[in-house]
Amino acid sequence: MGSMKTPNRHKWDGWVTFAWLLAGIALVAGIFLVSTMGMMEVPERDFLGNVEMVEKPNPIVWSAAIGQFVASLLLAVIFSMLNSIYQNSCDLLSTHQDFDQEGRGSSVGNEETKARVAAKGKGVTVGYVNDASPLFGLVEVGHVILAINSSEVSSVRGAGQCLRDGSNRVAFLDHQGHLLERTFETEGKSSLGIKPA
Repeated sequence: MGSMKTPNRHKWDGWVTFAWLLAGIALVAGIFLVSTMGMMEVPERDFLGNVEMVEKPNPIVWSAAIGQFVASLLLAVIFSMLNSIYQNSCDLLSTHQDFDQEGRGSSVGNEETKARVAAKGKGVTVGYVNDASPLFGLVEVGHVILAINSSEVSSVRGAGQCLRDGSNRVAFLDHQGHLLERTFETEGKSSLGIKPA
């Protein structure tokens, strides 16, 4: 199963910035409205019955200014909260994938160690297997090749010298340290197509 691609945690940062920019514009616009049209003259009678024009706050302008600022502020806060949740989810997913990769890497490392311990310093630990190798599909990276055609090997070159035209037999230790034997075919002076670890 392939590893899932980690989402871009900064995907919605632009929208959050835009929402806060709108809130800032709403604040400036509200201040402008209040400063220019926030007051109105209202006729009032004094105790003598005279009518005078008195300045009072314009409720419509003040309500519009405060309302648009509060609405844009709430929008920015909601966008920020959703973005924070999204980023936390991305971080959790990334951490989970890191642990998963570390766990798999540690498992392979432990298996290779088991094979090397079981080999007791003998044989050749496989570090790479070429696709064209006659051993491809039989041995894997971390396996320890002990013998080719019943001849003990201590190097890749030595193992290649043990090959013969036609049927060959390889004895090796798998990741768990189990001794296995497999038969493979070669033609002429074939190369094992492997590299030591």
